Amino acid sequence: MGTRGQRMPVFRDTNLYPPSQTATYSVCGSPQVGSSTACSNVVQTFTVPFYISTGTRPNPNYGYMTIADSVINTWYHGLVLQAKQRFAHGIQLQAALTVSKAIDNGQSSTTFTTTNQPLNPFNLAQEKSLSTFDQRKRFTMSALWQPPFAWIGSKPLKAVLNGFQFSGILALADGNPYSGSTSGNPTPSGIQGGLLGVGGSSRVPFVGRNIYTSPGMATLDVRLAREIKIKERLRWQLIAEAFNLTNRVNVTYVVGTQYSVGGTTLFPRTDFQSISATSTNLIRERQLQFGTRFRF
Repeated sequence: MGTRGQRMPVFRDTNLYPPSQTATYSVCGSPQVGSSTACSNVVQTFTVPFYISTGTRPNPNYGYMTIADSVINTWYHGLVLQAKQRFAHGIQLQAALTVSKAIDNGQSSTTFTTTNQPLNPFNLAQEKSLSTFDQRKRFTMSALWQPPFAWIGSKPLKAVLNGFQFSGILALADGNPYSGSTSGNPTPSGIQGGLLGVGGSSRVPFVGRNIYTSPGMATLDVRLAREIKIKERLRWQLIAEAFNLTNRVNVTYVVGTQYSVGGTTLFPRTDFQSISATSTNLIRERQLQFGTRFRF
């Protein structure tokens, strides 16, 4: 299956002249020591357009002027395989595998306006990459087993074993792409912050957008229930549930700051890609839940 999205919004500062100057930065191979901007281990240099702070704006009566420009395009294509076992002989099973790829040129979940979203408001083409929402593979399976004990002849034994239900949900998923970013502003400064002096995205210009992938996710939720028939219309149900039964550490956020900016030098961060969070409202450490319910 595939989808195509057109004319999605991006927020850009339109009160700018195209940049007439450039800035050249050095990339240091060693972390920054204190506040020093000196580096004796330069591994590369790169040059980007730069919007100088002394530059005039087309409309000098205002600072940034934001437009919600409907120019973002998205592409999604994928293969979905599904298998289903309808409830029979006490078993019900559903499974689905999705293999997909999502691309866009700057789509985001921003609801309200910002001063500038792209790295360079005059070059949206360089934003085209894997989408932040891309997830290459995802597998889910749910199962329900209600053991049939109708064949048991002993009524006491049947009463003990009858009414059990076992169910569970398994979810396995790849991580999502993210960009390495920079922290701090260069010297001299631009009209706004950032390596291009125009605010906007803080991603590292020379490595591209969304080239890294966060860790994947795996969870197993299980449920054990026992229904006891008291009378014809009165039934008592006991329930035990476990979420993330294996207690797997599912990384939900990593440190995305790849470089710190000092003067015109980028210093690598030692905490880049380290784990910063391992839970959300939906994905957490193992949790157990017990409950009871009467049906009448």
